[in-house]
Amino acid sequence: MNIEILKSKFDDLFENTSEAIEHYANRGYWITKETNNNSVMYIGLNPSYPHQDYQMSERLFYDEYQQTCYAYFKQIERFHDKLEYDVSWTHYDLLILRETKQSVIKKLSRKPDVREFIKKNLELSKYVIENSNPKIIVVANTFSRELLIGSEWCGYSLYWDDIVGTFRFSKGTLLSDTPVFFSSMLSGQRALDRGSRDRLLWQIQKTLEITEEKSKAQQAIMK
Repeated sequence: MNIEILKSKFDDLFENTSEAIEHYANRGYWITKETNNNSVMYIGLNPSYPHQDYQMSERLFYDEYQQTCYAYFKQIERFHDKLEYDVSWTHYDLLILRETKQSVIKKLSRKPDVREFIKKNLELSKYVIENSNPKIIVVANTFSRELLIGSEWCGYSLYWDDIVGTFRFSKGTLLSDTPVFFSSMLSGQRALDRGSRDRLLWQIQKTLEITEEKSKAQQAIMK
């Protein structure tokens, strides 16, 4: 999905904001220019704000090449490339606030004015995610999970699928029946250990295989 066409809507998020949000508005934003459709979508919380970017205030959309220059995305790429399945990957952050310490974002979310900002931001994120039509979603952040399924946030509901051994999105949205995996981060100090990474890879692989077999069976019935 071409996300850059939503630039005016992202810009509007930073207009007439509270003092708490104005601080982050001055940092600009860094959003992926485009998501790959029908891919494995890795969802993060928000873009970081590294030391070398302290003077940055631009609102930018980055392309796939720029993305893979960063260690965070390289870890996702290395992880995904271990899948024995021909499927692309894509990444999307739920929030546009640039902050390296995610605990700060969680603390900010308790403020009423910031909560309203986050709700509006998540409306855009839902639109992007749903219109990217992901095959599988991997949520590699605990607070991102809260934002996706929290009743006052995105409000998605899930059901457990015994066959693939993970949750799927419930009926009623464009993500209906899409498998979703919740895990720790794929990089950094709190990254998954090797055993957990291998298990997650295996689960994603099996889910892709089962989903493809089910799709082929349904197509055969329709013929």
